[in-house]
Amino acid sequence: MSFNWKETGLFKRNSNLYTFSKDPLFKKNKFLHIYLPWDDSIENELMYKIKADIHSEGRTFIPLMNFDQSAYELKGEELTSFDIQVQSSDGETHLIMTNFKSIHVFRVNKIWTKEQVKGIKVNSSFKKTKYLFWIEVDDIFLLDVNHIGDESGLQQRLTEFIDQEQTQNIFRVPHTTLSHKADQGNKFKWVSANRSVTYDYFIRSCELKENIFQDVWDSLSRSTQHFLTVCELQRQQCVFYRDREKWDHLNLALQSYHSSLVSELNEIYILPLVNAIGTFESLHEAWCLIRESLANKHTVKLIDEILDTKTNQINSLDDFLFFTSHAKSLYYSLKNHFSKKFHKEEFLLIENFLGRQDSLINGFQCKELTSTLKLIVKIEEWIKQTNEMAQSVEDSNLKDSNLKLSHLLSIMMSGNYENNIFFKLLEEKMLKGTVQKTFADEVKELSNINLKKVA
Repeated sequence: MSFNWKETGLFKRNSNLYTFSKDPLFKKNKFLHIYLPWDDSIENELMYKIKADIHSEGRTFIPLMNFDQSAYELKGEELTSFDIQVQSSDGETHLIMTNFKSIHVFRVNKIWTKEQVKGIKVNSSFKKTKYLFWIEVDDIFLLDVNHIGDESGLQQRLTEFIDQEQTQNIFRVPHTTLSHKADQGNKFKWVSANRSVTYDYFIRSCELKENIFQDVWDSLSRSTQHFLTVCELQRQQCVFYRDREKWDHLNLALQSYHSSLVSELNEIYILPLVNAIGTFESLHEAWCLIRESLANKHTVKLIDEILDTKTNQINSLDDFLFFTSHAKSLYYSLKNHFSKKFHKEEFLLIENFLGRQDSLINGFQCKELTSTLKLIVKIEEWIKQTNEMAQSVEDSNLKDSNLKLSHLLSIMMSGNYENNIFFKLLEEKMLKGTVQKTFADEVKELSNINLKKVA
């Protein structure tokens, strides 16, 4: 980053996202983003107020300002380039704000001029007449918190975030189709996820990254990481409870695990197809043609409900298993529609994309992920039955159930390749194997831990 930490400015970040906007390939690009430091001595509750606005209104407006909250001006060429990027759908544009105690990342929707923002309600912390440009944002992600009071550590985290190549979206982009606009009510938003990056949350996520998932943690989607961390938090808290309270916390842990698994399954197998149908007119036409001829109407229903924005993903593991068991015929029909069309480059790109998604289904079946998912479904069914019976039994009788569910969760969240389904999912997602460190490797790394001496 070339400018001072306390100076507002635009910067470019390399992006290498698996995108379906123009071609089904990893697409290297450079996206413009805004860095905006703020002084909490002027307004120490600014992030809380902004988050409240987004939660209640669906969006809010943040002025383009300097560290002391004076107006910052975008030059003509910068403004044009930034405005063009925000209006396109090729990638997400970020507004990064920090007071050197925390780092918040906002999703940018639009840039407004001083004249355009007249008549629009803005946060009471800002004066409309004072600023030349306003950034409309509709979601907020807390990237990091300075829990230990080390400002240099937070700056290093910010530097890493900016310098590292972006390989996945932070925000789940709402899909649109040629006939439907995205339903804002069904859009996954971090502001509604009640994500609180407490010290415990921070420690659990670090443990998952360093000790369990290691080099592949960053390949999981942000929502998957969040739900896995919440699962681990709930699982660790269970040691402080017993009987029914312990059972309730274990239930919450499994619910979070379910959410993490559903998130990653949709990220790999479902949403790419839905987004591609919504992006390519020819693929949308092919879908409309073959959907009527498909023998299994439930598959059609699952896809159509997402396309019509009635839901934002497949939420049931049973439904996902149903989709994967009939996906081969779906992809065969779609590929057959494009197999003899070569007069447009788009047709070849779509055929390659469909082949890639079809191969993911092959990998899913070869790795016997179906049987693993069925075991998890069986656990959920057992929990449902136990919950029904638990209403009429003594709390102390839940001891065996608590022991068993706690043990199953520890197996599913372990670093064992065979027991943790996410390792096999990530192999399919990254198209490469995952390597786990041995016990000897872990011991050798003890010498690499740097301890700072107290001054």
